[in-house]
Amino acid sequence: MLSRERFRALVAAAHKAPSPDNLQGWAFGLRDGAIEVRLPDAHRLPTDVGDMFSWIGIGAALENLMLQAGAEGLTAAVEVVPTSGQGSAGEAAGQLAARVTVAEGGVRDPLVDQLDARVTNRKPFDSEPLDPSLCQRLQTAAVAPGVSLQLLTSKQERTRLGALVADNDWIRMSHQPFHAELFSVFRLSRTEAVTRGDGLDLASLELPVPAGLFLRLVGKWPAAKMLNRIGLAKGFAKGSGNGVVASGAAGLVSTSGDANRDYVAAGRAFQRIWLTATALGLGFQPLGGLSQYLTKVRKERSTFLPEHAAHLDTLQAPFREIFGLGNGHPALMFRVGRASGLPLGRSLRRPVDDVIF
Repeated sequence: MLSRERFRALVAAAHKAPSPDNLQGWAFGLRDGAIEVRLPDAHRLPTDVGDMFSWIGIGAALENLMLQAGAEGLTAAVEVVPTSGQGSAGEAAGQLAARVTVAEGGVRDPLVDQLDARVTNRKPFDSEPLDPSLCQRLQTAAVAPGVSLQLLTSKQERTRLGALVADNDWIRMSHQPFHAELFSVFRLSRTEAVTRGDGLDLASLELPVPAGLFLRLVGKWPAAKMLNRIGLAKGFAKGSGNGVVASGAAGLVSTSGDANRDYVAAGRAFQRIWLTATALGLGFQPLGGLSQYLTKVRKERSTFLPEHAAHLDTLQAPFREIFGLGNGHPALMFRVGRASGLPLGRSLRRPVDDVIF
């Protein structure tokens, strides 16, 4: 029987995982000797597509939990709950996502040492192509059934991808529902950041404190709409594209399917890639917009303005071609490389007790 103390240690490790816009969309409970993992409604992205990013976040949290289990001398077996089996989805803690059973006899994985060190780095990276030996280490970390990692290292490839990222990301600032979601996750004062313990604060965004005043202004849709006429959205997107170019490699984790279990597997692999990059002393930044919108426009086309949907259609073929994606499903991109410095800050966390039910 898993003790309450060990259960809390496993949850504390899981809670260190990355999540979409740092919303920490998970809750953990101990029931009949197994750990239940749930998706709380209050911590999902409103414009996510089929909770794709939420399931990727659950996968990252499960990977952390399993790494910690090994460090505690335990083995952990994960059962992802299919959509059709969520009979208790109405519980206050949220939709049932997975069950984890543990037993004695685990082996320690050195990646567990990187759980506290892992951090998003939004600074420019050295644009020299990442050394092939480092790429191989990342590829090895990504090995999982149904999951693939595609890496772009040449500057020409990264420049092409950067243009696609910029062509995609301006939509988030140009459509009111997407704009509202983006600004809902910003924490524009230190007090708000510490009180909430989630979302994206100025330091983690590599922004000085005065930038909060400007973000408060453009967080109001009428002001953003007006400033978009003189290039605000395109300028915002250009910065995203430039970040891809200013890196040693850009990567895409993709899956062979698009069920919940596939995205959980992608999240686990993504976390192992990130932890491996951390162990190698590399900077790392996840990039969610392009894979999200290209998936969303196929599955939820009516959520876009017609001109935005038509524009995204033109990005599908070059995106798949540059990554050699074939029939795969894009899950999540990232940029990686030798960073120009340490990040100004790291995303905050809610107390562990807040994610235990």
